[in-house]
Amino acid sequence: MKAEFEHDGIRFNYKIIGEGPPVVFCHGLGGDLNQPEELIGPLPSHQVILMDFRGHGQTVPVGPADCFDFSTFAEDLSALLDHRGTGRAVIGGISMGAGVAVRFALSRPDLVQGIVLVRPAWLDKPMPENLRLFPYVAELLGRMEPQDALSEFLSTRKSELKDIAVVSRAALKSLCRQFTQPRSVERLVRLQRMPASSPIMNWHEVRGLTMPVMVVGNERDPMHPYEFAEAWAQHIDRAELVKIPSKAASAAKHQAAFRIHFQKFLSSLERDG
Repeated sequence: MKAEFEHDGIRFNYKIIGEGPPVVFCHGLGGDLNQPEELIGPLPSHQVILMDFRGHGQTVPVGPADCFDFSTFAEDLSALLDHRGTGRAVIGGISMGAGVAVRFALSRPDLVQGIVLVRPAWLDKPMPENLRLFPYVAELLGRMEPQDALSEFLSTRKSELKDIAVVSRAALKSLCRQFTQPRSVERLVRLQRMPASSPIMNWHEVRGLTMPVMVVGNERDPMHPYEFAEAWAQHIDRAELVKIPSKAASAAKHQAAFRIHFQKFLSSLERDG
């Protein structure tokens, strides 16, 4: 079921799939709710709740620029779950969505049964080096047409992009898609503001998390270094680190491995009650 709800002057697009204990999964920067849906796959015994964050997917309008940060995105997610009357849920996310999941868990621990962090792209400080190109993409989109901006990007960042492509052509394609997505100019604020935000400001914040956490990482991923997954798993007491095949090597194997570990994690939560 696809639906909308209004919050903070914005019509948020969301989707509910199936019935059972709720699983909420958040998409990455520049993505939409289709991203986690494709990763998770069918979950016959659970209800899956997906949402397009502000400035993404079919959620409109963009809203104020100063609301593009992890705290606001977590508040938006909280508003959806309150709107739906959702109780305790498994909260997960990919990349930016992993950061939102952490921020949400810190603000609403009463609603979190477990956390799944897939390929986290942030640590405990704003503007990590792996995301340095996103604000530049936004700058180009702000002063020229998208196709011209893409050409400028490819010509002015040849060395950096070559290094990225050597490791993962999928990562390079993902960067280039930021220019060609619908409403890319209208939504450039997300590329400016989200890298400059941070899910937490220091690791002490997550040491109080008491729910089980699964952190998923892979190698050969310039935007989501495996060391970031290791760091999150190290600093959260009840975290388990899972390493899966890189999307750069095989998207199908990446997806299949994630689903196996995710199902095991859900099963362990059910056993623990």
